[in-house]
Amino acid sequence: MIESRQVTVTGVNAPVTVFKVINTQGYYTELCNYGASVLSIIVPDRQGKADDVLLGYPKLSDHILDGPYLGKTLGRFAGRIAKGKFTLNGQSYQLDINNGPNHLHGGAQGLSFRLWEYRQCSENSLRFTTTAQHLEDGYPGDCAISVEYTWTEDNTLIIDYHGTPTADSILNLSNHSYFNLAGTPTILGHQLRIHANEYLPLNADSIPEFPARSVSDSPMDFRVFTPIGTKMNGLHPQLAIDRGYNHCWLVDPAAQSETIPAVELACPENGRLLQIFSDYPGAVVYCGNYFDGRQMDKNQHPLNAYAGIAIEMQYYPNSPNMPGVPSCIVHKGETSHHRIRYGFKSC
Repeated sequence: MIESRQVTVTGVNAPVTVFKVINTQGYYTELCNYGASVLSIIVPDRQGKADDVLLGYPKLSDHILDGPYLGKTLGRFAGRIAKGKFTLNGQSYQLDINNGPNHLHGGAQGLSFRLWEYRQCSENSLRFTTTAQHLEDGYPGDCAISVEYTWTEDNTLIIDYHGTPTADSILNLSNHSYFNLAGTPTILGHQLRIHANEYLPLNADSIPEFPARSVSDSPMDFRVFTPIGTKMNGLHPQLAIDRGYNHCWLVDPAAQSETIPAVELACPENGRLLQIFSDYPGAVVYCGNYFDGRQMDKNQHPLNAYAGIAIEMQYYPNSPNMPGVPSCIVHKGETSHHRIRYGFKSC
């Protein structure tokens, strides 16, 4: 079942529509067409107590203006591109610079900051659509983009991304929800598992660099469930760059599938388990390192550092400038399709 309501928000030229997609157990997700966003996910713990496992804001107007991209669709390119430059078919392109010297998450006018069209596809799915214009934020070609959300009976949120450009272009769509499975002030006690043997080190400008490094004997080793906070103790130079994790792991090929989760997040205290499945080759993990308490969450508590964890399944950041890595190029008239599944269980 899908319920909807419209909200008038100052600064948005049309009402924002908020949707509530409810399964027969009564658990639900809330979505909205500003930024094709996920606002909340309400699921049970091992005792059956239902709570929201996403960070968010008290008012929709805060979501519209937010800087951390809570729950929003990222694009046309999720992650950073060094100095906003890349070359395609021998032609150089300059993208919007909106994060220090770099391009981030599609630019200042990216997909996160627009009102999308929408339609209901079934009793448990919605499709949001928009068209990015040629050279908007610097990207070549018009690009018709859709994001379809499906909320299932077993408390799984499925996101299907499609994009069709009118010229050869790059495309890397993802979601930027921040998870906190316990509602506690930090996620440092959550246990994380990443099915990856390698990660991309960051340079001083937070740009991933190739070649990849082994996770062995480093705080990047999450091949078994490990509390996040224990890995952040110490003075590892990679963690010093961005006050903690803001890195891309190279997902094992076997985990780029519908059957083996690429990333798993567990809360031992209440037994919630999040399993993330995707066909994307990369998993970017960011722990809200720069939250500074100036914004409030849904419960009117300050959003401080490490209040939530964003797990962005995507192509590698800066991949247009890294030869030999999986390609995010989509050719004229072709349609790119990628899927991310967030499945919630008890453990």
